Amino acid sequence: MEEMLEISFDLVGKTLEQDIYSELNILLLKKGTVLTETNILLLKKHDYRSVKVSEKITFEKLYNKNIDRITDLFTSYNSIEKVSLDAWFEEDEKLFQFIVRNPSLTEEIYSTHKGETSLYRHSANVGIIAVIIGKILGYSRKNLKILWKMGILHDIGKMKLSTDLLHKHGELSKIEESEYQKHTYYGWNLFKGVNDIDVNILNAIKYHHEKIDGSGHPKGLKVNEIPLMVQMISVADLFDKLSASEEMTSIFQVMNQLINETQQNQLNPAIVIPLIRYKFMQKVGKDIILSDGRKAKIIFIHENEPNQPLVNIVETDEYIDLRKYHTLKVVDFL
Repeated sequence: MEEMLEISFDLVGKTLEQDIYSELNILLLKKGTVLTETNILLLKKHDYRSVKVSEKITFEKLYNKNIDRITDLFTSYNSIEKVSLDAWFEEDEKLFQFIVRNPSLTEEIYSTHKGETSLYRHSANVGIIAVIIGKILGYSRKNLKILWKMGILHDIGKMKLSTDLLHKHGELSKIEESEYQKHTYYGWNLFKGVNDIDVNILNAIKYHHEKIDGSGHPKGLKVNEIPLMVQMISVADLFDKLSASEEMTSIFQVMNQLINETQQNQLNPAIVIPLIRYKFMQKVGKDIILSDGRKAKIIFIHENEPNQPLVNIVETDEYIDLRKYHTLKVVDFL
């Protein structure tokens, strides 16, 4: 948004939306210049009182704004049924558009916020990752927006848990685990009476901990009983938890763990495999490290086993198809 602002150092970082000339008609600053302190001093020297500027929209700014708004929304838990969700999400429309245009954002999130695992950040991240998964799977813009809402709101029931339980690290006792699992019902009960609430949001809140083999909670549903969009939220949920963990040092470790979950019949491979394929396709030509310590380059990604690519070993110039060596994994960048 363009606006006329008085000359001050508060303009540093804003983008100039007009050409600036001296009294002798010499061009001092071109339109599009990102203003620095030196530029501000120059404007003052030539007696400029105000200039037309705009603020560059970056993912970081949109993302942080979204987290702040989620924090405010969740901390108003007891009166949230009075909030117009459509209007609330409309205020972050620019973030949604940014995600849709840039479905490779995941590593940008975790490169600057590794180890930050607040409920509010997690909710923002799951919303973003859910949109990315939907984009990869070819979902319509309408359904991408529903996935975004599902991801942001899926864990809101945790606001009714005690602070100690919500922030506890390590293994939970049986009593604590039983209470923790109630967050799905807490969130569902909160929204079930809200007018015009999308049923997909209700399903995501209640069923995002279900596993396709029936081992999840709260109902022990199996794959055909869990809505596919909810299964996508479950994948996004685990993707974020793994990616934010300080124990995971690379995106490859995250992807290998997601594959393990599909092999154990916990997550739907029809969702996980396309996501893994998309992420690995971005790494073709990159230098990587294998689990046996050898250095290699990713050459080709296979359709159904994208995590087991064709690689070229650096030291021997040997080509290896990792599909033939399933214990051998890509674990990190070189």
